[in-house]
Amino acid sequence: MRMGKDTLLGLHKELYQTLRLNYIPPCCMPDKVLGLRPHSDPGTISMLNMPIPNAFVVNVGDVTEIWSNGRYKSIEHRIVANERKARISYASFICPHFNVEIGPLDQMVDTSRMYKKIKYGGYLMT
Repeated sequence: MRMGKDTLLGLHKELYQTLRLNYIPPCCMPDKVLGLRPHSDPGTISMLNMPIPNAFVVNVGDVTEIWSNGRYKSIEHRIVANERKARISYASFICPHFNVEIGPLDQMVDTSRMYKKIKYGGYLMT
């Protein structure tokens, strides 16, 4: 992201890391229900297990999209129900402290800023 290693570490001197566990039971009509609704993750990054042995995904969160001025995209994703078996998902989220200002980092702005600056806690309330 065109920054020294200390920049990102500095933005996470105080951070929140959460772990979320979800149990989605089998469903005879999986196309009629949502395991979890479509969403993007508000933090910096998230790590999600996959229903593939020894696999996980690292997603860019909304904060990284904002800091990168849209260069890196926070994707919408969801957990879907399965007709035959239950699904257990777990995700680890890394988020800045509520008082950290988020907005495009100067080194990521080529022409104009796509996002306004706001405290992370305020962003969560919007």
